Amino acid sequence: MRPKIPREFLWGGVYPMEEFFRLDPVNEAFFETFVKLREEPFGVELDAVKVFNEVYYTITRVRYAPPKKIEYSEIISDIKANLGWNYSAELVLTMVFWLTELSLESDYVTFRYSVAPMLRGCDYWEPFSRCSKRLKKSGKRLKYDFMPRPISPYYLREKYISWVQVTQFYDLEATQITLNLWGDIEERKEVAAMIKESVAQNRSVIQEKAHYVELINILDSHIGEKEIVTDQETTPREEALQGRIRELEAEVGRLNTLMEEKKQSGKDRKFTLVQMVDYCKGCVDWNDVKSIVAMLNKLLRRIGTDEDSDLVDSIEAEFLHRKYGDTVMGDKNEFTGNSAHNTITLPRGITPQEALRLLQNKKKEDGEEG
Repeated sequence: MRPKIPREFLWGGVYPMEEFFRLDPVNEAFFETFVKLREEPFGVELDAVKVFNEVYYTITRVRYAPPKKIEYSEIISDIKANLGWNYSAELVLTMVFWLTELSLESDYVTFRYSVAPMLRGCDYWEPFSRCSKRLKKSGKRLKYDFMPRPISPYYLREKYISWVQVTQFYDLEATQITLNLWGDIEERKEVAAMIKESVAQNRSVIQEKAHYVELINILDSHIGEKEIVTDQETTPREEALQGRIRELEAEVGRLNTLMEEKKQSGKDRKFTLVQMVDYCKGCVDWNDVKSIVAMLNKLLRRIGTDEDSDLVDSIEAEFLHRKYGDTVMGDKNEFTGNSAHNTITLPRGITPQEALRLLQNKKKEDGEEG
């Protein structure tokens, strides 16, 4: 059984941008292409280091644990959740496609074949296509191997890691695969110690399983402890059953919370997705809502419907519409979306032409372009 590997276990992150250039020289050419996307008509506002980390995490994820077709939507949701904008998914996957085109490895063929139809024709396809083909023509290839690059166990101590979920409830194969993600012996020792601590917290349940002894011995072999657990170490069945009962009670409580009717006060107050989307659309600046959009994308990941995703994406569409606005020649009698009708009453004796000239002179006095 394969483990459920968190992001941090596959890609710990690289900073600053120069570190990507050291990983592989082709990144420099892709970075130059990315920088040009900040200009119109693209208007990409994302941080380059964040984007490249997302690209490298996605490629590492695809190579280490090739996704099934049904999991592609999960990858797209992850990208949107981590970078905020809806367009970030197309951008990242396009970069993934053309970077892996330069690789001599065959691990990415299926993934590239599957995502190509949804990417062809997007704004970023041609710029990175030209970049990749230019590099390939000059004989340059992507040599980085995209093996797991997990964060240090030191930082794992600061995070909440559900080792029960990661190891598929301490499955032997999943546990060993998880440990092997860390190539350094000392780091693997730290991770094994953390998993063993988790086992101890769930001992009343896990000790009933046939592989418990073998599990402890595997962990201890990495930790370096000499004491080997034997089958004689047992816990009364009543203790195991009580532990299982507590676990089930906690799960029932969680499900009851999810199924409760909407409450109106205190910590139980709830808001609908529509209310949150409307709030975001009512804000003036994207900076006021981008963290909320990222949160919604993250919370809806794996549980949201296509309708939910479209609703959240509509926030971005709203702000993009504001960015480009309307150009009006003559009268405008219909006002929709962000358009508004403002009525100005001129003082007596001043014509519209004179008022316009006064406004232009005022702008020049304030140092603005006329």
